[in-house]
Amino acid sequence: YLREWCQMGRNEAAGGLTLAQRRMIDALVAGQTQPEAAAVAGVSRTTVQRWLHLLNVRQALHDAQAAA
Repeated sequence: YLREWCQMGRNEAAGGLTLAQRRMIDALVAGQTQPEAAAVAGVSRTTVQRWLHLLNVRQALHDAQAAA
């Protein structure tokens, strides 16, 4: 968990996404629910909800949905 948190901070600072965040976005774009996307990403539903409040994650999700 700590490694993921540290990596998340570095990636977010650079505007990027963690692998788990990318997996979550892919799952959501594929039509899965938030709990299902959380399972795919290997995180809790609470983490998915927290991530969806992050500007870079929201933008990446919007971009992925527009491209789908």
